Amino acid sequence: MTLFARRRQFRLQELATGAFLETATNVLAFGLPGVGKSHGLCAVGHALVEAGHSVLFTPAYALVQELLSAKRDLQLPRALRKLDLFEVILLDDLRYVQQSPDEAEVLFTLLAERYERRSVMVTSNLVSVSGIGSFATRWPRRPRSIASSTTR
Repeated sequence: MTLFARRRQFRLQELATGAFLETATNVLAFGLPGVGKSHGLCAVGHALVEAGHSVLFTPAYALVQELLSAKRDLQLPRALRKLDLFEVILLDDLRYVQQSPDEAEVLFTLLAERYERRSVMVTSNLVSVSGIGSFATRWPRRPRSIASSTTR
């Protein structure tokens, strides 16, 4: 096992303890396709569920579409309250979002509502926070890249 693989395994094991939930820390996993970002964070999510934590796993595009629909129906506050029941939301593959200002707005609203209260875990094929573009500048607090899966 390479040094990088050992570090990644240690970080995933550290996340699986759920300690980051106590401080509402956000987790980002960036890297090239196929390196195991979703797989690793799903394993963390599974460990958290086994420990009694409430976890929502959803593709980012699906959650954004759900929030857009709620906003259109004037039900966005209600939808956000339902999502607040989860201690952590795992948004898989953020790169498919950011197609329109409305999509970015509802996603930012979700993150702002959870700011310093609940955790979010995000996977993306974008190799850095700067690759997210304007969304990164609107993130309420710079997240820690605890579980980075970048190999190059």
